[in-house]
Amino acid sequence: MAEKKTQEELRVILAEAAMKVTVGARYEHYKHQTYKVMTLALREEDNEPCVVYEPEYAKGIPFIRTVANWTEQVEVDGKKVNRFTKL
Repeated sequence: MAEKKTQEELRVILAEAAMKVTVGARYEHYKHQTYKVMTLALREEDNEPCVVYEPEYAKGIPFIRTVANWTEQVEVDGKKVNRFTKL
């Protein structure tokens, strides 16, 4: 269970996440599918900031992923690439 945070602390967490991921923007996954970021949210269990997004190939089906995972780099063919790149 997450430590209890004030509303202001939670807003700061979301504001910091918004500096990394743009709500409303389209992003391309390194495997070449495109996604639209719908909003940012906090995972209730630990206040981890998350991206709520929708694949363009499956409109109306939202998914979530942590901001840390969204913004990390992955290794592809021996090279580091962004998991998601803003279009």
